[in-house]
This record gives sequence, structure tokens and C-alpha cells, in this order.
Amino acid sequence: MRSLGIMHISNPNRICDLIYIKDAVDGLILSCFRETTVGIEVDLGTGVGTQIKDLVSLLFDIVDPERKLDYTTGKAQIFLDPLIADIAQTKEFLKWTPQHSMIEGINETISWYKALEKKS
Repeated sequence: MRSLGIMHISNPNRICDLIYIKDAVDGLILSCFRETTVGIEVDLGTGVGTQIKDLVSLLFDIVDPERKLDYTTGKAQIFLDPLIADIAQTKEFLKWTPQHSMIEGINETISWYKALEKKS
């Protein structure tokens, strides 16, 4: 993979609950087939908040350690409240928890992109 220069991040301190797509899909499918979830709200997530700058730094350490980051604060500061799933009810009614850590999900995704890149 080649370096793409400086990346600008406008809300580096934003905190989000990052879930690997395979876990999200598994949770969605399971919620469709569990009678215990009828009329119940369930959050699909990890229950752990991660700052965007930490995610980006981790990605760059793995993929492109030479790339420079520019953390700037953009004009539009919307959705700044932490977005973290409360998975207690999800665990209770679905008997479900995510199976991939953030680093496992990142590594699987990077492997997938590398394989795709080789095919092109």
C-alpha cells in the first residue's frame, strides 16, 4: 500500500463505539429470530468508546507508519457526545456479545483489502 500524504481529521477527540461489521451483522440476524427481542430496543456495539484519533493512529501504525496526521478542529462540531452502546440489555435478551476485538477487526479488514488489491 502506498502513502497518500497528510490526512486531516476534524474531530479527533470524538468517542465512538466501534464494532466489526461481522459482529454487527451477526447481532442483527440474531435479533430477527429471537422472540425475546420483540418490542425491545437492543444496542449492537462493544460497550467500549474509542477516540477517533486513537483508531486512526492504530491504523496508520499498521498500514502506513510514515504518513503524517493533522488533527484540526473543523467548523461543524456535531455529534460530539460519546456514542457508546449500552449492551447490557442486548446481552440479556439476545445472549450476544461481539466476538472480535477492534484490532482483530482491523487486521481482518486490512487482509481483505490487500487480497482485493492483489486481484486488481
